[in-house]
Amino acid sequence: MTDQSDTDQSDTGQNDTPRGAQNGTVAHGTGPERTERFEIRGRVGAASFPPWIRRHGARLGLECRDLAQQEARVSLLLTGPPALLDAMEMGCSLGPWDIWVEQIDRFPLFPDAPDGAADD
Repeated sequence: MTDQSDTDQSDTGQNDTPRGAQNGTVAHGTGPERTERFEIRGRVGAASFPPWIRRHGARLGLECRDLAQQEARVSLLLTGPPALLDAMEMGCSLGPWDIWVEQIDRFPLFPDAPDGAADD
């Protein structure tokens, strides 16, 4: 006799865990990755915001680097699929309780080069 749970997953090809998800992170979406500079403006000087950004970026599987914070601006580079960069923008706009985001500007790096590489 076959276990019902094995049959259900193999017949539908579905399970409860997103494909490739490990340790609470979401698998990268399909499509090319790109690097964008995010500039987040508002009351964003709280010490809790940079770790919050890194933690949520990691959950989405994004690479976060060069994060710089001032009282009214946070600037950082994020690399990942466009759909997950969009999700990160949405998350940052809501942010933790102790910040207030007024505006997020996104600047693609090397938009004409494949995979965000510089033209030589």
